[in-house]
Amino acid sequence: MSTDTLGDRIKRYEAASSHTLSPRTPVMIRVDGRAFHTFTRGCERPFDARVVESMVEAARFTAADMAGFRLAYVQSDEATFLIDDLASLQSQPWFGNKAHKLVSLSASLFTAAFNRAWPGDGLATFDARAFSIPREDAPNAFIWRQRDWERNSLQMLARAHFSNRALTGRKHPEIHEMLHGVGVNWAHLDPQLKNGTFIHPGGETSCVRADYSQLEQWIEDARTPESAEVAAA
Repeated sequence: MSTDTLGDRIKRYEAASSHTLSPRTPVMIRVDGRAFHTFTRGCERPFDARVVESMVEAARFTAADMAGFRLAYVQSDEATFLIDDLASLQSQPWFGNKAHKLVSLSASLFTAAFNRAWPGDGLATFDARAFSIPREDAPNAFIWRQRDWERNSLQMLARAHFSNRALTGRKHPEIHEMLHGVGVNWAHLDPQLKNGTFIHPGGETSCVRADYSQLEQWIEDARTPESAEVAAA
């Protein structure tokens, strides 16, 4: 007969969903808006400053809670965060890199902060995913999201001037030409709308199209203050 207590048995059930990401390896966390097409119905097109500002504020708030936060990137209804425990051998991962903690806390922190900042009606919700990534590929994850925003922002701008039918099957160079024909140039958009927003430790932002070298430098620089604190302790 089993001598396990009821609590032991229930904890074993809970453990089935518990997964810990590898230590000493960068972790990417991506937070995504749920049903944002519906949530943003009635918002200004193609870009609503309230959405942009609320997303950046929510990302700042979430990043401030993350141990080992290195860099975040905000575009559309998503934010991508990089965290790691690589500043020193004494560094500890955020919540022990327990995947269920990383995703649940990131989503809940972001949701709370967005709704606090959002001046409009409705209640936004966000989900999250977390995964380990090789150190040398961390900058590429941000490049991937930047490229996604470049495509999406062009499409959003075009939909403000042309019907979906007119845009169906059009390649990006064709869409640029269509916009030029009505006096609109995607390249002249505000840098934040064109490039998205990077958030650094401390909350500073950069709205530039960053290449691999720039991203790698930002990430390495973000580890330096933490390393100095440990060395001085």
